[in-house]
Amino acid sequence: PVLPEPVLPEEVVWLPPMPPRAFRADPFGLWRDGRLYVFAETFDYFERRGCIEVLVYDRDLTLIEPPRTVLRRPFHLSYPVVFEAEGEIWMLPEAFASGTLTLYRARHFPDAWEPVCDLPLDGPAIDATPVRHEGRWWLFYSPSQPKSARRSHLHLAWAPRLTGPWTLHPANPVRIDPA
Repeated sequence: PVLPEPVLPEEVVWLPPMPPRAFRADPFGLWRDGRLYVFAETFDYFERRGCIEVLVYDRDLTLIEPPRTVLRRPFHLSYPVVFEAEGEIWMLPEAFASGTLTLYRARHFPDAWEPVCDLPLDGPAIDATPVRHEGRWWLFYSPSQPKSARRSHLHLAWAPRLTGPWTLHPANPVRIDPA
């Protein structure tokens, strides 16, 4: 693939500001039909729970639609990895407080998402990131337990299909590094 030219500081497009006592985090972008869809966690300190919203930009990176919520659950959601694979659009948001990692498929992109399956691992995963490599799906994530491992341990799992079955890497944690 051809890599884009480096982005100059004056070319950076910032996400729109948030109201007081709220923030956006973990943006993931997906180009589709000439538009950039940016999915991000939105956290409101009054609700104490994150949800996933989408911001839509045109080719010139001008925001063309107001941000809107596309996935809300009774538990905290963050890190909305959005990607295309197997002819579908998928989202794998972190929701470790729910007790599982759930894979969602776009029923109507970008606004309607349906749960497809839970990915059984060695506990709820934190910031799980899927990668397709040499005919397998690989999942990089941090374990939710023990609490001390959340920021220092890297685990891997692999599967023949995105929906599984997932096999834990026998050398987990494959890396331990609090840095």
